[in-house]
This record gives sequence, C-alpha cells and structure tokens, in this order.
Amino acid sequence: MADHLVVIARGKVKARTTVAEFVEAHSAGGGAVYVRVADGPAFARVLDGAGMADYTFEESDGRCGAGFVVAGADSRTMMELAVANDVEIHELTSRGSSLERAFIAVVADESDHRARAVGGEGRPE
Repeated sequence: MADHLVVIARGKVKARTTVAEFVEAHSAGGGAVYVRVADGPAFARVLDGAGMADYTFEESDGRCGAGFVVAGADSRTMMELAVANDVEIHELTSRGSSLERAFIAVVADESDHRARAVGGEGRPE
C-alpha cells in the first residue's frame, strides 16, 4: 500500500501528503458506531447518562429494534455500556474514517457528474 498520496481534481493538485494525514485532515467528525438495539428509549437513556450526547436516533426500518449512530464512539465502549445496562444489541458496526470518504469530501465540488432532484413519483423531471 502506498504511504504518500497526491489528489488531483480538474487538473489542480488538491492534496500532496501521507495517506494518514490526508484521512485525518479530511474526515469530518472522525469515526462513529452504528448500534441497533431492542429497546431504543432505554439505550438513549444509557447514552445520555454516559454523557454521550452526540448521537442520532433512526426510526425502525422494519428490522428488529431501533438504530443509533454514535459519533466519536468505539464499538467496545458501546458493547460495554449495553451489557452493563442490560440492553440487548442486535447490530454493532464501526463507521470509521476512510480514505474513500476523505477523497470524496475533497473532490465533491469538482465533479462534472452530479445527482439531480427527481420530480413526482421518483421519476426524472
């Protein structure tokens, strides 16, 4: 794997650095953890009680339980909190920073191809 990186967009050098420095500099908010639990309100109380207020609650999408994205957390801490508070976990996934996410953040405004809104019933305008 390469240890140095050059990012070019529209003929301009956007970054010339190490991979680690690039990811750290261009990854907003760092990592996060996705946690799906059986009892959403109980887990929200656990997070609030632990001072972990930087989370987003996701309504159930038909799967069992409720989902949370907890910013600045790690999987081990989430597991320990859930176990200590008898909250049943159905899914636990790290969403760390990555080279791909950092790259997209840097070149997002440089693309010739962008998504556009669709009108009515999901059909193009």
